Amino acid sequence: STLRVWLEETFLQTAFADAELTKIVQTAVENPANPFFGTPGGPATKDRLFLLSLEEAEAYASFDKGRPLSVSLYAQARGASGWWRLRSPGYYQDYAAGVLSFGPLYPMGLQVDYAYATIRPALWVKASD
Repeated sequence: STLRVWLEETFLQTAFADAELTKIVQTAVENPANPFFGTPGGPATKDRLFLLSLEEAEAYASFDKGRPLSVSLYAQARGASGWWRLRSPGYYQDYAAGVLSFGPLYPMGLQVDYAYATIRPALWVKASD
């Protein structure tokens, strides 16, 4: 997708210093079907930056109404909302599951070109060299 290309080429090179880039691990990223609706995911990829899947978001992040996403002033100025996109497909193939601005997972998702979605890249880093 164009988002994957942007994360791997533009954002990665802009957001991290050379010393930081050496610590970011290229990861095998599985893209499973949506567990709620069965919408097929895509083929596995190898990426250094990626979006969380529904399962990963549930495992690694704490979601409740008391923990809304804080959106940076920079992101707000560019029109971002607190809704953040996941890599899992939504109810339809052209929907992406996400997390609502007030905390809970939203497996039905919104269209992949929803202009106000916030992107929260994930990555794995080497603990030591």
